[in-house]
Formats: sequence, structure tokens, C-alpha cells
Amino acid sequence: MSEFGTKSADKKIDGLSRNFNTGTAFNIQAGYLFPSNWEVATRFTTVRSDDDIYSGIRDQDQYTLGLSKFVSEHNLKVQTDISRTTSPGVDDGQWMYRIQTEMQF
Repeated sequence: MSEFGTKSADKKIDGLSRNFNTGTAFNIQAGYLFPSNWEVATRFTTVRSDDDIYSGIRDQDQYTLGLSKFVSEHNLKVQTDISRTTSPGVDDGQWMYRIQTEMQF
């Protein structure tokens, strides 16, 4: 699966107390569900601010590796992933770990 998004504005407006969140983003991911109902997935996301307008968006790249287990005919899903987020030219990045549960009734 992949997706692309963009948000733009015609011009910079001086005197505003808030920034416009303008820029582009691209996300691509792939996964595989094994017959045992375990799934592995990987994802790459990139976000870029609009250089022409002072954007509230920070440039960043995110690399994610995930693992899921589907239980009871997909009515219960336990999912975990780990991501590495970097901002080009700004910092050396940070790690994020997540675990979540999804239930369907």
C-alpha cells in the first residue's frame, strides 16, 4: 500500500500567530500474513515542509518494522512495532516502540 499527500497555500501571510502546515508526505508499506495468523510488516514515511511558506511541519523520515498476531478469526489483533524517526540535517533521530490491541465485536 502507498499514499501521497500534499497541502499548499498561495502565499505567506505576515502577522499570523500560527503557522500553516503545508508540505508533502509519502508513505509506503508492505506486509505478509502467514497461515499461522502472524503478520510481519514494514513501512517507510517521509514528510517534507513547504520551503516557500513558513510551515509548522518538520522534515522527517520514519522507518518502521511491525509484528501482529490475529486471534479468534481476526476478532482480536495484538500488534507491536518499532520505528526510527530522523529529521535530515537536524538531529540524530529517535526510537519509538508501540504495542496495541484491536478488538471487534
